[in-house]
Amino acid sequence: MRNFLILSLLLQFFFFLFPFSASAQTVADKSVLDHARKVAQACPGQWEDHACSVTVSQAAKYMVIKYAEDLDKRGLKNAVEYLKDHCAASTVIDQTDVPAYAVKSAFTECANGIVDIANEAKVKPDPSYMELFGGAIWCMENKQPVCGEIERQLMAKYR
Repeated sequence: MRNFLILSLLLQFFFFLFPFSASAQTVADKSVLDHARKVAQACPGQWEDHACSVTVSQAAKYMVIKYAEDLDKRGLKNAVEYLKDHCAASTVIDQTDVPAYAVKSAFTECANGIVDIANEAKVKPDPSYMELFGGAIWCMENKQPVCGEIERQLMAKYR
């Protein structure tokens, strides 16, 4: 229940405060656009497929590395270790064949860990990546009609 509640709150926060749009991306790292394009090509209608999981995992890995660097620069070593503990599985999915339920679990654990850190340390990850990651988790859970809107936006902007 905690996983669903935190993920739900996280998605609501990021979808309403940081809309996933090209204009919002101009201030973000260009890499988020590349990852969004890859997710748009690999995932709509196929969120539980291995190719989609690998694509989302690669985006998560980039996000986690950048977030860890930011935390480390601020001297938050415990937060970096907490991030590693909670996100390790979500960043290595491209190295093995993992069942869809385990992928969802790893992604949700990572998102929850990030929320914990953001709340405790008051340092937030890149909102565009977090939205992309959260949207993927949402769609892997097949949450309609939100997933339909996520897919529509991804395909309209990045395919």
